[in-house]
Amino acid sequence: MTKPRGKRRKKPQGAPVRAVRGVRYADRGPITALRVLGQGFELPLDPGRSEFRIGRNGPPATDIQLSFPSVSGVHALIRRIEGDGIEVADLGSKNGVWDGYSSAPSQRLTLYASHSFGLGGVGLLALDERTHRLVKPLTEYGGVHQDVDQALQAVMLGNPLFLCGSRADDVLGLARMLHADSVRRGYPFVKLDELPVSDVAIRRLCARAVYGTVFVDLTKPQQISYKLAEILLSPCYDRFWTIMVMPHCDMALECFGGTAELAIHSACKLGFPRVGWQLAIGEVHFTER
Repeated sequence: MTKPRGKRRKKPQGAPVRAVRGVRYADRGPITALRVLGQGFELPLDPGRSEFRIGRNGPPATDIQLSFPSVSGVHALIRRIEGDGIEVADLGSKNGVWDGYSSAPSQRLTLYASHSFGLGGVGLLALDERTHRLVKPLTEYGGVHQDVDQALQAVMLGNPLFLCGSRADDVLGLARMLHADSVRRGYPFVKLDELPVSDVAIRRLCARAVYGTVFVDLTKPQQISYKLAEILLSPCYDRFWTIMVMPHCDMALECFGGTAELAIHSACKLGFPRVGWQLAIGEVHFTER
């Protein structure tokens, strides 16, 4: 007698599909715009086109005009590639094409959403549709161009994000929107009003918000334990993404107390040799002193 076959389970629509350390995060989508860093505007990439010439000159010489002195008349060719990425090829420009993490120009770069690169002295950040639509609410929230740039990168990369506000409820909607358009959108969003202190409470938090987003209310005077700060700030802990809200930047030092050394240590791992503490609407960032 032949054993009847079991029914195959259908994969749910919209399920996270990207594997990261055994966790299946949602994919970033095709690149729909290039954010011009520090300038407060984007260059749209028509989803119906596969190639774009970009440079200082306007049409018909180029498809995308980037009017900066360090950009050549016809600077580079942007071509869509398989897997929702783009390839940026130098077309003999004077000041080159730069990878966001390189100290030397490149002839050809392969990039995906969240990657940054440079054309001459102009920095660009690749955005997918979900992240692109966060630009308006982040700008309306009150961030300067650089802060919005950093916030967008924090959303795409899962870096800790600090927001300033008099009450957590004032920015709760923004935090939920950021979670809904992040790669962790298929996992829980947890609003944390009281900070866990004991090891048991911290473990419960990790189980409750596993691989999702934790919104931490720091508008009330609270002291963060070293262990919780380590989980919230260290890049070694990626069980969830942290968005924190506090009335003003100075409260960070009060809340974290002696754990600032941990944040500096984490920043050193990210490639900042000399760091000072600085906070803004965007991700926690560290500046040389």
